[in-house]
Amino acid sequence: MYVREEVPIRMAADWESIRLDYIQRGMTFRELEQKWGVRSSTIRSKASRDNWKKAREKVATKVQQIETKKLATQKVKRIQRIGGMMDRYMDFLEKWLDTRDPETAEAQDVSAAANALRTITQTDMMLTRTPTVAEQTNLDRLKLEQKRFDAEQAEKQTAGAEKVNWIIEVEGEEEGDLLG
Repeated sequence: MYVREEVPIRMAADWESIRLDYIQRGMTFRELEQKWGVRSSTIRSKASRDNWKKAREKVATKVQQIETKKLATQKVKRIQRIGGMMDRYMDFLEKWLDTRDPETAEAQDVSAAANALRTITQTDMMLTRTPTVAEQTNLDRLKLEQKRFDAEQAEKQTAGAEKVNWIIEVEGEEEGDLLG
C-alpha cells in the first residue's frame, strides 16, 4: 500500500506585507523568509523587479530627517532652558552684587561672583555659537581683570597682616616703656 504524504498547501504570498516589512522595518531577506515562508531568493527577485531598495532608502532618509529634526528641537529646548536658568542666575547675582559694598566685600565672595559670571558667559558661548573675535577678546579681558582683582585682594590681605603686625610691635614697645 502506498501512503501519500500530505504536502502543505501553500498560500499566496502577502507581498504587500512582505514589502512593508522590508521597506519600513528594514528586515533582511532571510528574516522575511523565516517570517513569511517564502524563499529569500524569490523575495530578492521580487524586490529587485519592483525597486524596493529605492523605496527603502526613501523611508530611511525620511526617518533620518524626522530624527534629526526631533534632536534639533530637543537641543533648542535645552538651550532655551539653560538660557532661562542663566538669566535667573544673572538676575540673582546682579541683585547680590548691588547689595555689597565693593570696599568691604569679602575677596572670596567677589571672586566667586566673577567666576560665576565667567562660567555663565562661557556656557552661553558654548551652547549657542562660536564666539566672535570681539567676544573672545572681551572674555579674555574679563579673565585678566579677575586675575588683577585676585592679585590686589591678596596684596591687601598681605599689607593688612603686615599693618597688624606693625601695630602690635609698636603697641608692645609702648607697653614695655610704660612698664619699665
